[in-house]
Amino acid sequence: MTSTKSAFVTLALAVLFALSPALAQEEKDNVAGPYVPTPWVIVDELLKLADIGPNDIVYDLGSGDGRLVITAAKRFGARGVGVELQGKLVALATKEAERQGVASRVRFVEGDLFEANFKDASVVTLYLLPRFVTRLVPKLRGGTETRRTHRFT
Repeated sequence: MTSTKSAFVTLALAVLFALSPALAQEEKDNVAGPYVPTPWVIVDELLKLADIGPNDIVYDLGSGDGRLVITAAKRFGARGVGVELQGKLVALATKEAERQGVASRVRFVEGDLFEANFKDASVVTLYLLPRFVTRLVPKLRGGTETRRTHRFT
């Protein structure tokens, strides 16, 4: 993408691990699946595909340990926000951002990703089970701007 990148790029990442024992665990209705860290190879490829740059604001819905937002800030100079329901993961991500020297460019908030406001995002990422991605589609497509959505299955 170039500097003419639209003001809002939505990058929805839905990688299925249906056979994975971790995802086979029972889910609670208010949790968008169990915590499964995004594999590093996917983090790298996702950020390359989105052509992340210093003018981007990357939101990661269900940010877990913060690796995607931290990597976007550290490697590409982006700013970012991670939204995570589990307070322990928010604390872990915040500590890691400090350790990696990007705490001034990123923040992590404890909250429900379905209620998150990400209108200032230029890129939105998520690593969720398909049924939760489906619930987010109307919100991701909200507004009148043209948005690009990439879905990996």
